[in-house]
Amino acid sequence: MTALRHARSTCNELGAWQPTDTLSQWGPRIDQMIRPMFGDQPADALITVLLQLPPDATLQEMRDFIWADTDEQRARILTSVYQRLGIEEPAAGFLPPQVRVMTMHGSKGLGANIVFIPALEEQILPGPRRQPIPGLVLEAARMLYVSITRARAACILSYAVSRYLYGNVSSQVRSRFVPSLAGPFTPRTSPLEPREVADIVASVSNL
Repeated sequence: MTALRHARSTCNELGAWQPTDTLSQWGPRIDQMIRPMFGDQPADALITVLLQLPPDATLQEMRDFIWADTDEQRARILTSVYQRLGIEEPAAGFLPPQVRVMTMHGSKGLGANIVFIPALEEQILPGPRRQPIPGLVLEAARMLYVSITRARAACILSYAVSRYLYGNVSSQVRSRFVPSLAGPFTPRTSPLEPREVADIVASVSNL
């Protein structure tokens, strides 16, 4: 009964808040409400997230920011808030510097300055499950296209001539899609050369 009374009291208070109210109005009260319920660590984590928003962000914008699934979605929300408030965005933007590892399906709708697509081998893309079915081969080609077009500055694709699988070294055949990519594939056992890195950095700077 104590928990129910507390929940009823909290809901009654929240019912008086409006979506257009701001963090500066209710931010301290949010902290006072969640800290006793969930403890210091979750409360501190939430406050750290909320500090990314300007004080004049609305509660609706705060909700959307917390519910966002990806850094890109949060960046779009922050951009919208800054534009609404007439605040100049940080020169570095809102996306944190990071390397994201994701599936081709997971990359849909996202973007990145540089995209790496490894393992362009026939046994992986399209792979044995898709190879007998033309429709699935076309779907694999579309996924590859979507992945390549996620790149804003550079897309680096690679395949291996041999791969260590299930305890054995297995020879690999390049994917059937490789000849259609119209880009150079250079045999190498070393990483990108300094000149190549400098060219990519320059491309990113020009975005």
